Amino acid sequence: MTEDLISSSRAAIRESELFIALGTKNYVRSIRDPDDEGHHLIVDQITYAKSLGKPAAILLEVSLTSEDEKTVRDALEGMEIIGVFKFESGNEESMESAIIQMRKEVD
Repeated sequence: MTEDLISSSRAAIRESELFIALGTKNYVRSIRDPDDEGHHLIVDQITYAKSLGKPAAILLEVSLTSEDEKTVRDALEGMEIIGVFKFESGNEESMESAIIQMRKEVD
């Protein structure tokens, strides 16, 4: 991971009220591939958000298989995620609905 990527992601986390990790097929692949830094970056971001007292949530693509979803949940177990919400990729209404549900959990 480059320091610039970590630094810029942390700056965005400081400015936000919560951290949202996107559970996509690419993210599932990064969890399963120990050489892929994507998962390590997400864990670092969640840990950083938690250190600032900010909640973290996961938005999962509805197209993920149950095995993929389990992979994400298992990988982030113990990270004190406030919730796992589902969205349909490319569907703005689905994303907005998931974000509304997420905000209810935060409030």
